[in-house]
Amino acid sequence: MTATILAGFAGVLLALLLSYAPKFGTWFNVQPSETKVMINVGLLVVVAAGAYAVGCLGWAVQLQLAVTCDQAGLITMLGALLAALVSNQSAYLTFVKPFANTNPPQPLSVKGPQPK
Repeated sequence: MTATILAGFAGVLLALLLSYAPKFGTWFNVQPSETKVMINVGLLVVVAAGAYAVGCLGWAVQLQLAVTCDQAGLITMLGALLAALVSNQSAYLTFVKPFANTNPPQPLSVKGPQPK
């Protein structure tokens, strides 16, 4: 498995978790669009940097990742980050946005007798 494929899966998984995970999805869905984008990008950068760090720590061979701790590995990491960003947005547009409730239900108010 290449780092690009792994990052692509991470991007899809992140989009679904951020939108549908209990409690966290509820919190995330009410955030402004800019905040959502920054959270997504920040977490994806962490995943890509983690894949590069795995290569630098020498664990890539055991995990069967094609990442090395050199210039080629850095380029691979940037490609993986791009794949994660693309898959994240594709998953959002396919699995989240069509089902987003833009008008959440308002709580019912109980009206008693009107004061005189």
